[in-house]
Amino acid sequence: MKNAWIFAILILIFFGYFAWNNFELPLLGKTEKVTGKIYEVKPQPGLRGMGFVQGISFFYSLDKKWYEGHYVSNSRNDLQKIGNSISLNVLVSNPERFKVIGFFKQNHYKNSIEKFYSNYLNGHCELLIVNNIYKQTDYFDSKDSTIVINGWIKQRSDNSIIFIPTKKTILRDNRIIQTKILTETKENIFYINKESDIILSISNNEKDYEMIQ
Repeated sequence: MKNAWIFAILILIFFGYFAWNNFELPLLGKTEKVTGKIYEVKPQPGLRGMGFVQGISFFYSLDKKWYEGHYVSNSRNDLQKIGNSISLNVLVSNPERFKVIGFFKQNHYKNSIEKFYSNYLNGHCELLIVNNIYKQTDYFDSKDSTIVINGWIKQRSDNSIIFIPTKKTILRDNRIIQTKILTETKENIFYINKESDIILSISNNEKDYEMIQ
């Protein structure tokens, strides 16, 4: 009987430890501390449908390669916004494994939101920038397909934006066909007319896109 009580107490201790750590297994091996950028925040129902938590998606880099991570926040964390920074311990031997250390304290600010758009010969492009995180959506009429590129702004001026693409998603009929993390760091450029919210052209490593005004 005594052994049964000891076993039950050990089970409760292990359960409490994993619950406190969001049910994440410890990282075994050499780790490196890195800082990630949050690019998407979605509310999710809390445990047993009580309240809500935040589903957070973010990018982080190790050895000049990009990775994507997801994390479900809890009541111990402040509400996060797109563009906030997240601190991680990343397993060097397997960079897709990480442990969230915490979030950098942010000033209480309103979201900075900008929208730009333009037309292709066979579709149109929309650019959404929230707190220096961008989402480029290309709609192609002939194939009923959509390409979404997520990334972050490195530098900008009045008529150009230098950006780093990190994720590419291809959809057809609103269904995800392919998702790819663009691991190599490559700079692309948007040329814009800020007064009219129009994208003039996009220059990247594959080809240049001229827009129709």
